[in-house]
Amino acid sequence: PRGGHEPALVAHSSSRLASGAFLGGLLKQAMSTKVRVKFYCSYDGAGFSGWQRQAGEARTVQKVFEDALSRVCNTKTNVTASGRTDAGVHARIQVVHADVPVARRSLIESGRFVMALNSNLPGDVRIHRVEEVAPDFHAQRHVQRKTYLYFIDTSPVQVPSLRKYAWHLRLPMDWTAIEEATRALKGTHNFEAFSDSDRSTKTTVRTLYEAHWGRAAAGPFGPADLKVLRLTGSGFLKHMVRSIVGTLVKVGNKGADPDLVARSLATPQRHLVGATAPSQGLWLWDILYLT
Repeated sequence: PRGGHEPALVAHSSSRLASGAFLGGLLKQAMSTKVRVKFYCSYDGAGFSGWQRQAGEARTVQKVFEDALSRVCNTKTNVTASGRTDAGVHARIQVVHADVPVARRSLIESGRFVMALNSNLPGDVRIHRVEEVAPDFHAQRHVQRKTYLYFIDTSPVQVPSLRKYAWHLRLPMDWTAIEEATRALKGTHNFEAFSDSDRSTKTTVRTLYEAHWGRAAAGPFGPADLKVLRLTGSGFLKHMVRSIVGTLVKVGNKGADPDLVARSLATPQRHLVGATAPSQGLWLWDILYLT
């Protein structure tokens, strides 16, 4: 992932209004005690109920991240991520921002902030890099592109070490038909058919810059035959990637017309697309910001 400085924060004030000047002074004072920090982290989603903190005792990535950061900063500290991930979804890279006390700047500059955080985090979450950024940087709003990968294990017998990190499909699949259907995903489309009905987003139009399949060697995980779907886009709706995968599997296994994807983009009908694929095969892989 690449990051950079965003345009400087523009402060609005009025010399004619004493109350405005007072509030502006308070804002300036508050800003002087905090610095905005950008974190690059990764996590194994198998043991989490998703990214977002939830009511009750649910174990989420945000909860353990904020608890660790609050201990290191010695004050309650909230974080904002580039986006949420569902239960069981993994992140090779996730970008997060937070406002931390300026007194912690020396830890950031020396590299000890990463060590301090990781010593307070469980083994399934790790911070890889920390950097101070402009005070108006926003981990979610300033995302330009995201890449997700979805792994399917097509081995006749499931590799045990992959059971939490790839979807094992023993079904006969027509990969030529799947790849033909996948090509229709590139471009700007209305992805309403591939999203959850309870979505809260204002628009379901998204742009996909990459949509293609590849193969991955399982390496130390065993003799698996892994198929990998790579999707890079301007943004993604809830369950969008998993719905796309489920629909492509429907094309490849149940003989659905490869035009099903194109038709679903042209005339969104949720009941026509495939079932949502399981979460364990999905990885948040890369995030791009303006440099």
